[in-house]
Amino acid sequence: MLLWKGEQKAGPGTYWNMNTGERVELEKDDVLPGDSATGFIKAPSSVMLLSGPLLGVMYAMFLPLVGIIMTISFLAKKIAGIGKRAGQRIADAAGKSAFFGWRPLHAFFISKRKGGKRKKDEAR
Repeated sequence: MLLWKGEQKAGPGTYWNMNTGERVELEKDDVLPGDSATGFIKAPSSVMLLSGPLLGVMYAMFLPLVGIIMTISFLAKKIAGIGKRAGQRIADAAGKSAFFGWRPLHAFFISKRKGGKRKKDEAR
């Protein structure tokens, strides 16, 4: 088992606290310090010393890749936003031309002009 928790019974060896980087040396079977949220890695000192340069090389290799991926993602979101806004404008224009002022909830049962009677010429 490579990962251990605090307050867990562990065998002899070198344990590294993942939160603080502190090294804990156990000579015999004992309980690891800390609470159950504290994580430990069981590894010899030589492995931990060699992992530092390896992690640095991986960081240097993938940092440009992360920058390229984030730039592509940013541009894709911008282009999608522009396309969405253009599509919304086209849909609004199509909707306005399709309904050209039609108001189905308004009914005009009387004449718009004031007064009660119409003239004979207006009735036809």
